[in-house]
Amino acid sequence: MGLKFWLVREPYYALIKAKDEEEVAKLYEEVVADIEEEDAFYEECACISDKIALDELHKAQDENGNRMTYKEQMELYEREESDVLLIEESLL
Repeated sequence: MGLKFWLVREPYYALIKAKDEEEVAKLYEEVVADIEEEDAFYEECACISDKIALDELHKAQDENGNRMTYKEQMELYEREESDVLLIEESLL
């Protein structure tokens, strides 16, 4: 099974590339925050289209408010391993 893009809005925003919801939860806990209520987490976790993932990457900014370059965006988009691509700014 290939990798998909997943968007988590609550409790903290994250864009994650992973094969399934279980891997999303594992990566979220490793990088973003603990999952206190698993059911609520999965309700906030959505598999999104490549287009929506690209839109999220185009809007992304670093901790200084600078936008990523097109090259940086595409490197994240084309990454071939599971990873947390973006997280909520307040966590940086």
